[in-house]
Amino acid sequence: DIGVMGFRVDASKHMWPGDLEAIQGLTHDLNTAAGFPSGARPFFFHEVIDQGGEPITVQEYFGVGRTTEFRFGKKIAWGIADFSQLGGVYDPGWGMAPSNKA
Repeated sequence: DIGVMGFRVDASKHMWPGDLEAIQGLTHDLNTAAGFPSGARPFFFHEVIDQGGEPITVQEYFGVGRTTEFRFGKKIAWGIADFSQLGGVYDPGWGMAPSNKA
């Protein structure tokens, strides 16, 4: 109602995905007077640190909005050190989130 169209949620991995979904469900649709289509929902972006080998994974949060992908930064750093590595920046073998989720 006041012009906010999205939220970044810090430390989402410390909250149950179902609880986040319930909280998000309490938000209002975006304001049609601001040009949004009827029924448009706010955008949610969740910080879920997952470096691999942790009990909580980024995949658990795909249903509640977009997520961070911290392994991407590690891959970019390798690419800066060795440009031949840049071709494999996105690596599903690392369990990285697909681009439509992160």
